[in-house]
Amino acid sequence: MDVKEAIEKRRSIRKYKDMEVEGEKIAQLMDAINLAPSAHNAQTTRVMLLKGNDERLRGIFKQGFISKAPVVAVFLSNQKAYGINEAYMENASIVDASIAATMMVLRAQELGLGTCFVAWFDKAKLHKALDVGDCYVPFVVTLGYPDESPDSRPRKSKEGILWQGE
Repeated sequence: MDVKEAIEKRRSIRKYKDMEVEGEKIAQLMDAINLAPSAHNAQTTRVMLLKGNDERLRGIFKQGFISKAPVVAVFLSNQKAYGINEAYMENASIVDASIAATMMVLRAQELGLGTCFVAWFDKAKLHKALDVGDCYVPFVVTLGYPDESPDSRPRKSKEGILWQGE
């Protein structure tokens, strides 16, 4: 599978098979995350790999499918780790972590795994439950073997996303 095919076939998976993701595949996903570009090559993104039923995650997410996900990847964007021009780098850290997560998602697709970006959760509760400092902006991607095959969703045309000015 090439990158184009991985992009075209990727879907948000909310139903996973009751199967663990093999350590070899986790290692390949970590390689993809590690190869992600970052501002000033600072490589400040960190990721915690938890099981969806991890007790620490209880009550944090609004979506029930997360507790059934074999893996919950919590990406942590450290907004203070760059040590230079902090106002600019706070934004860069979020971009860096987003790129790392996207690299993982595309590699997961190639490996036959499904993923779902999760945006709806209680950030303060997640900080407390995982004992991470306020300088970290967390976001979450679930991961596992898909037990569903959703149809593609409607997309805007290329012209609809290309900025032409006002």
